[in-house]
Amino acid sequence: IPEYERERTAYNTRLMLITLANGVSHFHHFVFDWNISGTGWSFTLHGNPGNRFTPIPAPVMFASRAAAELLEDAEPLKRIPVASSFKCYLFERKDNRRIAVLWKWNGNPAEWIPSGNLRKTSVFHDIMGSEISGTMVLNQYPLYIVSTLSSEELRKEVQNSIVQENGSSFDASLRIADRKSYIIRIHNLGSTEISGSISAEGNTKTFRGIAPEGFADLCFQSRQPITRKDYPLRVAIRQPEKATAKEFHFNLRAIAVPKTPKAPSIDGDLSDWPAKAEPFPLEQQTRLSAWTPRENSATATARMMWDENALYLAVTVFKKGYVENPFGKSSLWLGDSIQFAFDPLSNARKTQSGYQDDDFEYMFALWHKKPVVYSNAVSSSRYDSFSKSAGENQEIRRAIRILPDRTVYEMALPRLSVSPFLLRTGESMRGNILVNLANEKGRAGYLQLVPGIGENPKQPGRFLDMVLTP
Repeated sequence: IPEYERERTAYNTRLMLITLANGVSHFHHFVFDWNISGTGWSFTLHGNPGNRFTPIPAPVMFASRAAAELLEDAEPLKRIPVASSFKCYLFERKDNRRIAVLWKWNGNPAEWIPSGNLRKTSVFHDIMGSEISGTMVLNQYPLYIVSTLSSEELRKEVQNSIVQENGSSFDASLRIADRKSYIIRIHNLGSTEISGSISAEGNTKTFRGIAPEGFADLCFQSRQPITRKDYPLRVAIRQPEKATAKEFHFNLRAIAVPKTPKAPSIDGDLSDWPAKAEPFPLEQQTRLSAWTPRENSATATARMMWDENALYLAVTVFKKGYVENPFGKSSLWLGDSIQFAFDPLSNARKTQSGYQDDDFEYMFALWHKKPVVYSNAVSSSRYDSFSKSAGENQEIRRAIRILPDRTVYEMALPRLSVSPFLLRTGESMRGNILVNLANEKGRAGYLQLVPGIGENPKQPGRFLDMVLTP
């Protein structure tokens, strides 16, 4: 059985369980064909010469059948908050038994020893429905706990038996509130409530009773105005039962995005932009194999402003000539272009690899001499109830003006194109801007505001805070 079949078995089963746990009555797995492409989605595997290539059931078929038989006509109850790398959902069957479905979705597998009471009152099944006992392994494959305990008792037993593998019960992140204040967010990574205190710049504040997987935001005043300049910040977080504090180091800097009294004309002419929407440089340079001495002199600046209807972005690239990518709209990044991305909830950790489901990334360039915006990543509808599609975006107003010594990109992003971020004074999110430079050899390199877009995988935790000011 190929490894991708194992991974898709786990992934498909988790999708089904999450769907059913959130109240959907039917889950449709729609791929049932003689698939030999190696995608691992189908309920069947291609045969071989020994059986005259007759299709045979794929592992996901057995896993789906096991889930259906174990859940039977169970009703979803709740999601049990456990440590941040785990997921657990609770169902109630008609035979007066509760069933908890548990898996570890992030990091290395972890050995799990259920409590004595859990062992006495429960039967454990693996993803294929087989009964298991002894020391168990929590990994990407769901584990079923069929128990006679009440839902509250089962919740407590599961929560108390999960241990965060790195020994840390919390994490902290920084969000800029305005030019004079910032917010430290505490994220409970464990399976029990946490309390403690935060100290920053000589001030101390306490937090109490943060639930498992929960957050708490504490606001601090900055000693000096927050600008784009580096401003190192040391934060110490203590818990009553710990003898030492855990330290976090942040760079307290942000871009102030002013409100405009009048919307600009989106035409590539920036003469109607107010002076307070000051340009800022994109200085992080990365050279690729096609780089030539001509690209050494290329520079770029960006400007941003906002009103209640749109977030406005303008990028000026000082480079002679314009090179279109030869491949298509989804490959705009391979020619002269810009990419811009947002973490609307500012929830990416520094070590985050890849975008989360609230993030956006757009590309903007000419294709067949017409300006095109293409969405690489869009936020989930679970944050605002609006579906958004990857691919070509028609809602963002845009213009590209090519001058002898520069190219000007200008656009207006409507509210939905940055949602769940809200366009109102004091709101902040993390963002980043990248300029791709191309020549006759192809993509030569790029300039970034800060690291995060050009890297593979993407690193939204390294984006820069952007604060909407009056």
